[in-house]
Amino acid sequence: MNTTAPFAIAYNFDYDRFTKPDLQTKAKFTLGSFFGFVRQTFDGLLEIGRSLQDFYLDCLAFCPNGKKVFSEWLASPDFGASRYIASSAMEIYAWFEKLPVRSQKLIRQNVQNWSVSALRQLTKVSHDLVKELVRSGKKTAAQVKQESGSEGAREKGNKQAPSTEVSQTPALPTAELAPGMRIVVKEDKAGWNGHSGIIMSKREGEFWVLLDHTVSQGMEVKHLLKPHQIEPEAQQPVKKANSQELFTAVDVEQKIADAISSISFANAQYNREKAESEQGRFIEIRDAALQAAKREIQAAQEYSRAISAMSFANAQKTKICSHNLQRKRMNYNQQNNVTF
Repeated sequence: MNTTAPFAIAYNFDYDRFTKPDLQTKAKFTLGSFFGFVRQTFDGLLEIGRSLQDFYLDCLAFCPNGKKVFSEWLASPDFGASRYIASSAMEIYAWFEKLPVRSQKLIRQNVQNWSVSALRQLTKVSHDLVKELVRSGKKTAAQVKQESGSEGAREKGNKQAPSTEVSQTPALPTAELAPGMRIVVKEDKAGWNGHSGIIMSKREGEFWVLLDHTVSQGMEVKHLLKPHQIEPEAQQPVKKANSQELFTAVDVEQKIADAISSISFANAQYNREKAESEQGRFIEIRDAALQAAKREIQAAQEYSRAISAMSFANAQKTKICSHNLQRKRMNYNQQNNVTF
């Protein structure tokens, strides 16, 4: 692996905080190795993750407040936008080291040219899905995430298979629908049939419903549905027939607060993952540009050397021709006794 940075590094971090000269030297060497590495293979990413992890352990062992100093170094301008690749490399290396040897071999054979974002998403899926994904060709981060979501939905469906008792539970009468109740959509022409959600409020005999699917997309859009378009979830316990109020005002407020909290969390998660994905794409584009620039510089240097060699050869040839001409002239003069 090339460990020479393709440009001069300007140090902004206070390396005296590593306290020991050998740690300071290792920090700068690790940083130089990192920038000298333009990610082309999975093995290269593992190597940079290993070196960063090794230095992190040295900081914990030999530097006061080593964890804090290392974290602030990684977040410093010395790494800049590349801190995404650095942290991802450490995360991917730690995950890879815990895998069985056969799985490691399988992954190495199939993911050498995957993007950093896709590899990071791969660390979040199950072992069986990892093997399935890497065998089926190169994947993007979005594709890995989609497969992970599908797997999660299947597992959730298996765990929530309704029992005989629940399936025989009669549906609540439409008159008992109320804010805070979990419902399932039916008879909807907009395509929401079968989707679950929660009633947020009631307006003139219709209900504002926040669907789980909408929340999972990081949105807060509510749908206005008529009573015949929704029914209580089958998993909802049956209330007494003479009960006119399923939830108290406090219960409704708590459920609405929980729904809003879920929306906020989903939004934050969506924004963070989107930012990481965008940063990953930027880093890969930048690294590809650096690699192309490096090749152009090498080609220019080779061309310059070729021109210099050609010029030197021409100069030598001219020098030899001049020398030969001078010798011929001297011989002619001697043979004809020409004097000046």
